[in-house]
Amino acid sequence: SCVTNAIVAGGAAVSGRVEGLAAPCRKLDRSDPVRMIVDRSGRDAMRTTAIFLNPRGSDRSFTRLTGPDGDLILIRYGIARSENARYASHARFLRANGVPVPKVVCDFPAERAILMEYVAGPDLASLSSSATGRDLETVYRAVLDALLVMHLIPRARLNRLSMEPPFSRDLYRWERELLERHLLRGK
Repeated sequence: SCVTNAIVAGGAAVSGRVEGLAAPCRKLDRSDPVRMIVDRSGRDAMRTTAIFLNPRGSDRSFTRLTGPDGDLILIRYGIARSENARYASHARFLRANGVPVPKVVCDFPAERAILMEYVAGPDLASLSSSATGRDLETVYRAVLDALLVMHLIPRARLNRLSMEPPFSRDLYRWERELLERHLLRGK
């Protein structure tokens, strides 16, 4: 385990990279949204630890659930972004069409929560600051191969999905600025 800048509550079992707060689910109140989803999913709350990941954007929060049954990611989302309600169905669609995305284990639309397969390893942002050029090329080539599979999905299949509006000039500009601001500057 690599525990940095973390608070690990008594009784929490952690493995892998841990930052932030880790707490045993059995100590969470039964009305806590994380505990409720753990209970509804059939996981053993007595043997599951919740690792609350750093805040993210797009009105979503992520919690890694670790236990003897393996690790999962709990995604909880609000109503501010309509695309969040399509997260699970789109992940299932992509996976069914050969795009390597985490498997949806349970979907709880009424609770605005999804349990997904946990994929261990560093994220691309972390790799960009620590990996060699050759290692980065290998990782990015795998990402580009996955994007190719995604872009080869026939339009007739895509038309069955509820999609976001197409990119506009303003949205493209905003996306480029976001990429530059958060990933490229200072690298």
